[in-house]
Amino acid sequence: MGLALAQHLLSQGWRVGRSDVDKQRGKAMEAELGENAIFVVADVTDYDQQASLFQTVWAKWKRIDFGNIS
Repeated sequence: MGLALAQHLLSQGWRVGRSDVDKQRGKAMEAELGENAIFVVADVTDYDQQASLFQTVWAKWKRIDFGNIS
């Protein structure tokens, strides 16, 4: 669902930040999704890693409109 949601949001003109613990897979998806997507390695069960994820996305685009953390 995460990749499908990212693709849909990108098709609507959104910028998308994605995370996963699998860096290799995540970077491959980032390349596939294009310049309006960013990948950040993060274990979403770890609060500090979640915070780092949001900080990285904020630093890149200076906004966060939606979060789908699962």
